[in-house]
Amino acid sequence: YLIIIKYLSDIIIGFFIYFNQHRPKDERIVVDRSMFVNIDVSRVNVGVDQKMDFILFLGKDECKPTYDTVPSVQLSMSQYQYNVNYIDIEEIDYESEDYKLFLDNLDYEVTVEGKTGRLSDFMGATPMFIIFKEGKIVYANVGSMDKETVNNAYLEYSVGEAMPNWENES
Repeated sequence: YLIIIKYLSDIIIGFFIYFNQHRPKDERIVVDRSMFVNIDVSRVNVGVDQKMDFILFLGKDECKPTYDTVPSVQLSMSQYQYNVNYIDIEEIDYESEDYKLFLDNLDYEVTVEGKTGRLSDFMGATPMFIIFKEGKIVYANVGSMDKETVNNAYLEYSVGEAMPNWENES
């Protein structure tokens, strides 16, 4: 029974990917957030403070790399049955104390297009796929990812069992 449900969800996601790849070029690109748990930066701060394991995806509408990466993340989520928390960077209050703490929590070194720095130095670049383990970043990617890269990151750090259930919180 579960195999049938998984098979059907893969077919539905496949149709979504196909039809979105074959849309007219002049249509606005809107990221499909339906499979993600939409959160804000304060939730990330709580997850870090409480030493939780979770996955965070930062993106934005009308960003082609975000748009291109979302299906890879969603297919991986469907295949391995895990949750991903999503923040649209255009919805962040950049003046808030929560945002300043959030930047402090992005203390992880990455290299993006030949430049190395703290992950927080690249805030604004999307998409960002970040895995937290016990409240610390153990993996981060800035830029497009294919399904294999997403799968490999997820499988290497196996955070699915301890994901916070933020969806049911107010």
